[in-house]
Amino acid sequence: MSVRVKSEAGGVAPTRRRRALFAVLTALIVFVAIEAALIVLEPLVFRGLYEYDPDMGFRVRPYAHGSNRFGFPDRDYPLAKPAGTIRVMILGDSFNWAGGTQGNYTALVEQMFEQRLGAGRVEIITAGYPMTHTAEQLVLLEKYGLRYRPDFLLLGFFMGNDFDDADPNRKRIVAYDTPLDIDPRYELVLFGYAVVPRSRLINILRYKYVELRERMNAGWIRPARAAGNGAQTPGFAEKSFYLIKRNQLRFFARRAHDENVYRANIAHVRESLIRMKRLLAEHSAGFAVAVYPDQLQVDAALRGQVLEAFGLEEDAYDMGIGNRILREQLEAEGVAYLDLHSLFANAADPGSLYIEGDTHWNAAGNRLAAQAVYAFLVEQLPLAGPASPSAPGPGAGDSPRALRRAAE
Repeated sequence: MSVRVKSEAGGVAPTRRRRALFAVLTALIVFVAIEAALIVLEPLVFRGLYEYDPDMGFRVRPYAHGSNRFGFPDRDYPLAKPAGTIRVMILGDSFNWAGGTQGNYTALVEQMFEQRLGAGRVEIITAGYPMTHTAEQLVLLEKYGLRYRPDFLLLGFFMGNDFDDADPNRKRIVAYDTPLDIDPRYELVLFGYAVVPRSRLINILRYKYVELRERMNAGWIRPARAAGNGAQTPGFAEKSFYLIKRNQLRFFARRAHDENVYRANIAHVRESLIRMKRLLAEHSAGFAVAVYPDQLQVDAALRGQVLEAFGLEEDAYDMGIGNRILREQLEAEGVAYLDLHSLFANAADPGSLYIEGDTHWNAAGNRLAAQAVYAFLVEQLPLAGPASPSAPGPGAGDSPRALRRAAE
């Protein structure tokens, strides 16, 4: 009897191990199959905002969310410029999307030119994709923007992250509208698809979780400001917004620059600006840069709240260092620029110019930026006849002439 019991007991453990091994192998096979399906099926079945681009890593899908053939937040224009028209392209990141195709500062600038010069005299083409920095926008310009043959390019530079994101060893892939950052030096493309050494499935689930959490925590958002916010959708929950702002503070840390943490990023931006200027000159197009301040730079109240929330010291940060670095780069290369920092900082309530819980301008901020950009372009473009701003431009001491340095 005892021998029989041992025989039965000896067979139980191997059976359980085999079942466990089978379950693990089955789960692994299913996981690998899902990952492969996500890679292969994305361009065939997914129709979100973004799609894979071998040169940039991602692009906005043509005609998605009101975009045009190149994924720009604007209407389609004929590639051949109409006779007698000055074509201006304003290239940037998500700041060119905030407010929609009618409320964005670029659309308001075009309206101002139409009011003064008539329709079609000056075309303002809004170009760019969210989550991009200067080097990526250079690729975008080469691949898509120059097809419009602009006479003048105004590049938007956001102080909140354009230096921080300009890591020369970062390439952003967007899969199912969720970003994945890879090192382009080791990028592997198989059958036209980027092979990312991270799980698409896990990344998608993680971002969907964050999205769900934000919706559940929507009550954390402070009441929307009445001034100029209009009907725009509120931004992140307060806790998440503060985390974003704390991350944006990294570039302004004095210690980071003492230790040259951002040396490669800064050099990458400068190289991209030089190449952009040279490329535009080859196409007989003018070039200038508009510098957009982050809310932390101009809103002392918000900056104090973020610093207090994380126990940080004001003296550890230099909120103007990015502007000085960029200004030195632009002046060294003879590139005209418009820095909106003082204009926004001197507003009666700088915080009222940004969407609550978001990094972008609200309706009031877009209007203020449009007035300054319009006045700046009036000085830059070869216009015939009166084209003075229909509304006050930059404040005293911040006129376009005072803020720019003409290109030689």
